[in-house]
Amino acid sequence: MNKEESLALFSQGRAAWNTWAEERLAERRKLEEAGDWIEDSDPDKQNDAMRAWHEAATADFSGHEFEDVADFSGFVFPGRALFLVAAFSGYAGFRKATFSGDAEFSEAAFSGYAGFSEATFSGDAGFRKAAFSGSAGFHKAAFSGDAEFSEVVFSGNAGFSEATFSGDAGFRKAAFSGDAEFSEAAFSGDARFSEAAFSGDAEFSEAAFWGDARFSEADFSGDAEFSEAAFSGDAEFRKATFSGDAGFYKAAFSGNAGFHRATFSGDAKFREAAFKGNAGFSEAAFSDDADFSEAAFSGDADFSEAAFSGDAWFQKAILSGNAEFREAAFSEYAGFRETAFKSYTEFHEANFSKMANFIQTDFTGVTSFVRCRFEEYADYRAAQVSRGFSLTQAWFGQVPNFTQARFAESPELDAIHIEPQRGWPRSLADFKTLLKGDADLAALWRALKRLAVAAHDHDRELLFWKGEVIARRWSVDKPWHALFYFGLFYGWLSDFGRSVMRPLIGWALGLLVFAWYYLSLHLRDGWPCEVGPGNTFTAALGLSLRNALVLPGSGSATKLDQIYACLYGIHGGATMTPAPLPAPFQPVIPDAIAFAGVLQNLWSAVMLFLLFLALRNHFRIK
Repeated sequence: MNKEESLALFSQGRAAWNTWAEERLAERRKLEEAGDWIEDSDPDKQNDAMRAWHEAATADFSGHEFEDVADFSGFVFPGRALFLVAAFSGYAGFRKATFSGDAEFSEAAFSGYAGFSEATFSGDAGFRKAAFSGSAGFHKAAFSGDAEFSEVVFSGNAGFSEATFSGDAGFRKAAFSGDAEFSEAAFSGDARFSEAAFSGDAEFSEAAFWGDARFSEADFSGDAEFSEAAFSGDAEFRKATFSGDAGFYKAAFSGNAGFHRATFSGDAKFREAAFKGNAGFSEAAFSDDADFSEAAFSGDADFSEAAFSGDAWFQKAILSGNAEFREAAFSEYAGFRETAFKSYTEFHEANFSKMANFIQTDFTGVTSFVRCRFEEYADYRAAQVSRGFSLTQAWFGQVPNFTQARFAESPELDAIHIEPQRGWPRSLADFKTLLKGDADLAALWRALKRLAVAAHDHDRELLFWKGEVIARRWSVDKPWHALFYFGLFYGWLSDFGRSVMRPLIGWALGLLVFAWYYLSLHLRDGWPCEVGPGNTFTAALGLSLRNALVLPGSGSATKLDQIYACLYGIHGGATMTPAPLPAPFQPVIPDAIAFAGVLQNLWSAVMLFLLFLALRNHFRIK
């Protein structure tokens, strides 16, 4: 029918229309029984009978303006239904309408409510660039062919709850100004929502996507709810923007899930979500809390370069494939408590600005925290590590907690850096804290030392022992304990057996200071000896060197007597001459010099001991 015939029949009401529709469908059945029906929409491949039938069965309302209510509820359209560029000024009712052929509403304008609830579209349904000024209701509508809603404008609410799409569903660049309701909708083909704009809330709870679901660059201004949705094909949300909360609670992703460079401004809720394929969140931005608690990742999980501005929750999540958090940034709390990493895990150059919680975390595969930065507390208590574990060049702002952590293989601790925990007190409160001490801190250093011992990392073992000794000060070692001062001096003089230069400089300074003291007690001004040849400077330096070497029998006794005679004279003689000393002679040794010699012996012995200890530690001499 042409447009005039279609309008005339429509004016007669639903009964007359459906009688005409049944006659056309009966004619089609006869053609099918006679074998004259070919399932091909191309007119060139159709016979005359088919072409005649299609012309008679077509309802054409293209370009018509329905100024009043247009109620097609319950109408049966046996062939094509053409509403191209049609305008509906009032209510447009197609509830329970049956479209046996293709339905074409492209560029149609619906000013009032458009009701397509429970409508049946057996052929393709085309709504491309249609405009719905009021609400649009497609609740429980059934689309057997492709459904095309690309670039459609929904100014009011759009309801597609429990709708079924057996073919592809195209909503590319569609604009939803109100709420978009797709809860429990079923998409058997591909669902294309790329670049769609959802200004209100988008509800896809319990929706089923049997084909690919494409939401790349979609914009969700309100809340986006995909809780318990099932994605059997790939789910693509690349560069999607979620301005409100994004809910994927218990969502099931059977294919790959792609959220590369997606932006989540509200809460991102993936609690108990199941990812059976690969899950890609690389370069995603989470402005608020991100909850992946108890989520299951069967494939690889890629969070490389992701930015978590709020709390990040992964506790009790299971990551069976490779877990990639390379260069990820955690600005707030990072919770991985009881998380199971079953394969290779990489946090290479990740940054944790607040607490990082890895309590009772299970690392089954090789794990890398190389060059990670932990600004605050990192807690690995009771973590289980089955394979290689690297903290090479990791930076810790506070002492990490590895108490009760178990490593099947020795961890790599090369070039690990832990910031000093105590400086000079800047306030009364700091001073009180310093005096109180921290008994637990020593245990943290002790746990680290245990790891270093297991790894045969002697440098780190000494470093962590140094931290333990410092942590014990005030809390365990009190000022009235001898160990308190031994620890202080041991740290100052040798950096706890780690410094070669400190005791060497201390020994050299002692040599010069005592040489000056020996020279200062010389009985006359100037450099000449009191008795005998030589000068007092070399004599004082020689005496200091002999005492500094602390070696019994170093040099001859005669030479030592000559040094004393040069500096302090001899008994029974006052002659000051460069002539040879009389034989025999007894040099003068002042009591102060004898006492200073003993002190220098002790000082030098301590310095030499610390020097050789540092050399032993440096060269791993057993």
